[in-house]
Amino acid sequence: MKFCFGMLGALLLGGAFPVTASAHLGLTEPSSRYGPDVLKDGPCGMEGGTRSRFVVTAEAGSTLTVRFEEYIDHPGHYRVAFDPDGDDDFRDPVCVSHCDERTDPEDPTWAPDDTGTVLMDLIPDGAREVTLEVPLPDVECDNCTLQIIQVMYDKRPYVSGTNDIYYQCVDLVLERSGPPPDAGPPVDAGPRPDAGAVADAGTDAGGVARDGGGGGRDGGAGEDAGGCSAGGAGGAAGAWAVWVGLVAFRQRWR
Repeated sequence: MKFCFGMLGALLLGGAFPVTASAHLGLTEPSSRYGPDVLKDGPCGMEGGTRSRFVVTAEAGSTLTVRFEEYIDHPGHYRVAFDPDGDDDFRDPVCVSHCDERTDPEDPTWAPDDTGTVLMDLIPDGAREVTLEVPLPDVECDNCTLQIIQVMYDKRPYVSGTNDIYYQCVDLVLERSGPPPDAGPPVDAGPRPDAGAVADAGTDAGGVARDGGGGGRDGGAGEDAGGCSAGGAGGAAGAWAVWVGLVAFRQRWR
């Protein structure tokens, strides 16, 4: 009876608290949008999902270190893609050959990317822990997304949108922190006047003024000439008085 109750309790508890399965591909650095256990639906692990609060701010054009673990081993490859304005530009890889038979000894082959979103592709799946140095585009964006996917080869036949791919995304903001744009060369205001030349000009001007003053003193020579003229008039008057006196004296003695 106890055994039956124990089994019933385990079933009830199991139904009330479902256990989350371990992820096949889980980002450990940086944090993914929904965590390492939400990865089944594209483009970022959850159908109809939106941007999360786990936003990574990085330098535009820099390199971002990305680390993830493969908890359950599958043969395949990894791919890294970037969308500058959301996550609607991501597309699943297109298989072109060896796409159907699970037991096919040849790996699937894939069409070249035509979306312009792929940064790194066909990264070998061989280690449990993977570290990638991802070159970020040199653009500024506040709603950009980095997508990391695992494409598995043992799930064939390969059909896009089924369980052949696991998805993880990182919400990004890319900024530039360098110097502001160049405002151009400074405007040339011409050579500054030489202080010595200004002083010389003042001296010359003063010299001219002093020369002018000298001219004034030369003008004093005119005053001297005027004085001589006045003295000459006085001398003539004196001579006239002497002559008159002489005339009067001569008349007196006749």
